Amino acid sequence: MKKIFFGLIFSFVFIPFLFPVEIREIVPVTSDHDLKLEVKLSVKSPEKIQISGKITKVGTEKQFWQGVLGNLYLKKDTVIVFDINQLNPDLWTPATPYLYDLEVKVDKQIVRKRIGFRKFEMIGGQFFLNGKPIFLRGNAINPPGRGIPKELEESKEFARDYVRFMKSININIIRTSDNQNWLDVCDEEGMMVFGGRYTVPRNGHKEEPPKDFEKSVDTYKNIDLGPFTPHPSVVIYVLSNEMRTQKEAGEKYRNFLNKMMDTLKKWDNTRLYIGNAGYGLGRSGDIYDAHRYWGWYYKTFLTYLNMRDMNMWQNEGKEQPITFSECVGNYTGVDGRYNICSDTRQPSAQKCWTGHIPDDEQADAALKYQAFTLKQSNELFRRLRSQNPRLAGIMPFTIIFYNWDGIKSFEEMKPKPATEEYKLSYQPVLLSWENWQTNVYAGKNISLTAHIVNDDDFCKNISDIRLKWQLGNGTRTIVQKDVQFPGIPYFSTAKQQLLLHIPEDLPTGYYDIK
Repeated sequence: MKKIFFGLIFSFVFIPFLFPVEIREIVPVTSDHDLKLEVKLSVKSPEKIQISGKITKVGTEKQFWQGVLGNLYLKKDTVIVFDINQLNPDLWTPATPYLYDLEVKVDKQIVRKRIGFRKFEMIGGQFFLNGKPIFLRGNAINPPGRGIPKELEESKEFARDYVRFMKSININIIRTSDNQNWLDVCDEEGMMVFGGRYTVPRNGHKEEPPKDFEKSVDTYKNIDLGPFTPHPSVVIYVLSNEMRTQKEAGEKYRNFLNKMMDTLKKWDNTRLYIGNAGYGLGRSGDIYDAHRYWGWYYKTFLTYLNMRDMNMWQNEGKEQPITFSECVGNYTGVDGRYNICSDTRQPSAQKCWTGHIPDDEQADAALKYQAFTLKQSNELFRRLRSQNPRLAGIMPFTIIFYNWDGIKSFEEMKPKPATEEYKLSYQPVLLSWENWQTNVYAGKNISLTAHIVNDDDFCKNISDIRLKWQLGNGTRTIVQKDVQFPGIPYFSTAKQQLLLHIPEDLPTGYYDIK
């Protein structure tokens, strides 16, 4: 009995020491044809080792790549970087989310990661995915960390239901946390992600960036960005959010964030960086990013017409994609009415947009205005690309589900009317009406503009387009016409002026143009 008991204890205690060199972690960074692989090793005693690896396409048993990475003699804990170049994989896109299994082996130890290959870059102030331009159709408020029960936040099944719904309403990028289940699902379902540090950089405060720069570099690599790194769905890193930009503190942070981005790009240059989301305006980072809540806290949706002026939204000497990674607002609550929270700007915004109408009409009016603002912001951002080609992505920050706290399934979240506007205004091929004349006399003409935006998910050109349109009242068609459009290449916009004559005998009333 004593010998058996002693043997069990001996085996249990010494299991971790069976391997003199152990793999602590592998960090893959992929582009379209290359893999940079960090292998972090823990050395318990000097040892000669061989590190090998293989890559297999998910869903197949055929090995895509296999080889010896290195033969090494190690004396202490170390991080080794390997480069595997000139690969020819099937590339990950939202429409074709191809994935691969990576396996790294040291002695009898095997560590696995799932990876994907893609190239995300900016060229001439536009985003490019695998060599083709792409417009980011985003949504900024998503779980985890938004009030849904913890068990659902950790559920891969819930994440899949959620992401699939977002794709069904034509969203192609979301902001989410570093929860690995959520990121795995985004990889698998073809949902792009932007994420990172959405507050003050660690070990710093609003007035002063962190003093120990090297420690901050390690923090971003290992804590704030590291968990996102293996995932091909992640295309944008965020280093901080809404930091001060004025006076001495602003200058210090601009310098810190630019230096941080330059340093981190030596570690991972396969993503683009937003240095200071919302307030930085591209002075630190790759992207000219702004948070503009026009039509909510201030001004109106018509302020989006400012986006026509490219020079207003660029930094001297730079060509940067323009994103609004937060906009729209219009925070409607569980009953549909605007959330009226004390010590916020929301009560004044509510008074502006739904005012003193009866209480039983507030929910309907708030939901309609939320959807209206979403429609206008999304469609204006897209169709104004014909005048400002650097308009590259919009990610409204608004609450598009009724229920969060206490739900037991995704079905219980219940989408608001705003999701229908997402589905329409985010159609890959968008038809958008422009009509600023909402009242007209019988017998007169009304001038309309039809815009078509071609952001086809498979990057296809469009030809032989015929636009059919009609003036009607209910089921009655009064005027019906059609017009031929020229072909529209992928990532292009086209428009045509349309003249509608209102019949002289048409009675007063409300009519629709469809």
